[in-house]
Amino acid sequence: KLTVTDDKARQGQFAAHLFKLGQEQFLDLIPGDCQYATNQADLVGAAMFPGHLLFRVAGLGPELQLAACDFDWLHKYLEAHPDALAHRQEQDATLLTASTEDLQRFVRQHSGPGELFKPPIPLLRQTNNLPPTDRTPAP
Repeated sequence: KLTVTDDKARQGQFAAHLFKLGQEQFLDLIPGDCQYATNQADLVGAAMFPGHLLFRVAGLGPELQLAACDFDWLHKYLEAHPDALAHRQEQDATLLTASTEDLQRFVRQHSGPGELFKPPIPLLRQTNNLPPTDRTPAP
């Protein structure tokens, strides 16, 4: 389980799965209990389907380095190569419909710089809502 807190102190939970493809590690996040607006018909909430978010893990340790999927690159690539991976275009979003095997093959083929994943960003672990410790080494 992974809890994220944004810059407005709003929180959300994900089921988190760390896995390897070849020599690379990836983090698959699936939203936990999604809360939809209560002022809409129940049928609208029933149509919402939580999707997966995939990150390439560039480093593990005190500082987690994650590279997010570059959805602009993915959209442009699939527009130019529509048969490369099963998908659907839904307005401005690309919905991947390929099998797990095909998705894994695609990720392996396009994990290089400037492709499917953006440059990694560092994330610091916080526990018990305490601020992160100073990372300056002691003298």
